[in-house]
Amino acid sequence: MAAGEQIDTAAKIERCAKVCGEVVYTATTALNAYFKGEWTPPVWQPSEDIEHCIGCHGPKSKAYRARRWNQQGHMECMMCHEDHD
Repeated sequence: MAAGEQIDTAAKIERCAKVCGEVVYTATTALNAYFKGEWTPPVWQPSEDIEHCIGCHGPKSKAYRARRWNQQGHMECMMCHEDHD
């Protein structure tokens, strides 16, 4: 819709099919590597702008383990929150 295409246009159908094919290819490639023992999960590294946020609000903080409601994604904190460092 953002591209201005109706859902039933040929261009939209072709684009959706290509996206589905790319997802299947990527998942299959990762699974094949996993079963060969060659796959390692990607490691997320927070940006410099939010690195100090993750120390208190990330998955290894004591507050996270105690309350289970802290940051769980890989988004940039400053998109929604002001810095309080």
